[in-house]
Amino acid sequence: MKPLVFMCLCSAVFSAAAYAIDYTVEFGQTDTISAGVTLSGWGQAEPGGGAEGRAVGNYGGFGTTTDNYVAPTTATSDYECRMVWGHSTSGDTTDYADVTFPLAIHSVTLRHLNGDSNDSFNVYVGDGSDEGWVLWDSYDALAATKTYGEQWFETTFTGAPGTVLRIDCTAAAGSYWSDYGQLAIDRLSATASCPFRYAVEFADTDTLSPGVTLGDDWGQAEPSTSGGNYGGFGYDPEEDQYEAPASATDDYQCRMVWGSEATGDDNQATVYFPLAINSVTIRHLNGYSDDSFEVFAGDGSEEGWVSWGSYDAAAAAKTWNEQWFETTFTGTPGTALRIVCTGEQGPVYWSTYGQLAIDRLWACAPTCPYTLLGDLNCDCRVDLNDLALLSRNWLINCAADPTNPACVDCVLDPSNPACCGCEKCGDD
Repeated sequence: MKPLVFMCLCSAVFSAAAYAIDYTVEFGQTDTISAGVTLSGWGQAEPGGGAEGRAVGNYGGFGTTTDNYVAPTTATSDYECRMVWGHSTSGDTTDYADVTFPLAIHSVTLRHLNGDSNDSFNVYVGDGSDEGWVLWDSYDALAATKTYGEQWFETTFTGAPGTVLRIDCTAAAGSYWSDYGQLAIDRLSATASCPFRYAVEFADTDTLSPGVTLGDDWGQAEPSTSGGNYGGFGYDPEEDQYEAPASATDDYQCRMVWGSEATGDDNQATVYFPLAINSVTIRHLNGYSDDSFEVFAGDGSEEGWVSWGSYDAAAAAKTWNEQWFETTFTGTPGTALRIVCTGEQGPVYWSTYGQLAIDRLWACAPTCPYTLLGDLNCDCRVDLNDLALLSRNWLINCAADPTNPACVDCVLDPSNPACCGCEKCGDD
């Protein structure tokens, strides 16, 4: 009975704190990418429409606006894709492509084409350096059962967390490569673990995750103080002026970073966290004044603040004059977060309403400070993701077959991430 008790206790303690962050990439003539995600080494977008004198390729039906797939694979959204290994006439001879994420991901689902060439590939993760790539798994195109000659599949890969995903073609260039390239990817979705998610809901009575505190530099709560609009919050009935991908408010209340003259606050506000965070999403108002701002992280002292990035209010496309946005910032971990207004003090509205309203924020602490037996992906809980890692290597015997790619010699390669458990290699 002890194992059952142990599992129940772990679920109760850890799963409530863990949180997943999803990233998506929709490949096409104009790629649609989640904030903070970058691409490198990718080939051309397809179907190319006869570019460079080439005929329009089929690409699993995309060339005729059809979609050759069979459930449980899901449908495409745009009939466009991008090649991992670009065709030779574009001068691309790199047979792999990378995706870099703001946080370390532990799983990815690829919608990929199994075409007339051998579209087999490996999936690796790493930290962006030339060493330390960890193989998640392989896709054997020749072993797949197909209904169409060129068919779209969705395959999920999981493994030890990493910030860089590499898709590597494992077969030789096919007879079609010089014109069309090899291994088409329609889209991907990746998941990063957030072992500890902290939230702050600003209001007349702020709601904070345990251990989170606010600095005394925050301004007044609104609209209860001044009766202003604040993106519809002050209307009767209340409105919430936002558009997707921003999400809805919970309470139609907010708090000012730069408080009005009556409160005497300056142009910054600080939040303190129990663990160092490396990501924050802020639901903020872009109103009549210049609501530009910069986000910093630090250790709570007055020195050592590191910029995570800035928001340019003037560059944002708005449907309303006052509109709520959600913006994510990432950077060097810190236990204190500071939001600094960078726009000029509004000459008309600041003295009454303040400047830069924040509805809520949630932050991620990426490091699990606990050792939990069975937590193979280091996300502070034991769940099906850990079982997936275990099952991938089930019955592999490194003593009998030390050449198996899953077998890492930690004596010869002690810096390999697989040898470091949940700790970073090289850390004290």
